[in-house]
Amino acid sequence: MGMLKKLNQKKRPDVQQIAELMKNVIDLTAMGLLQPGEETPDFYIYPELFAGKDQKFKSNFCQNVFRVWCLTSGKTPEETRSMTVAVFHKENGDLLGTYTEKDGFVG
Repeated sequence: MGMLKKLNQKKRPDVQQIAELMKNVIDLTAMGLLQPGEETPDFYIYPELFAGKDQKFKSNFCQNVFRVWCLTSGKTPEETRSMTVAVFHKENGDLLGTYTEKDGFVG
């Protein structure tokens, strides 16, 4: 398969998907289940949100929170591409894991 065809097959999220993603993160924040960072993409959650979830779920969750932070931080994709996101326990501050675009969630 040609390179151009592969690039064309990659789906980009549409405006509705981005709005939904942002709403979900905002709702979790409003409920007090998520506390995103302001200056850094690090965030705090209750570990129960990850209980029984597989690695793919955890990576997607972190990716969504990170994307919303990127959109609201004013950072360019070049500035955020190599960032590592630390995920902390909301009550005691323990490190639950880290997220990078390359490796997903590790913890």
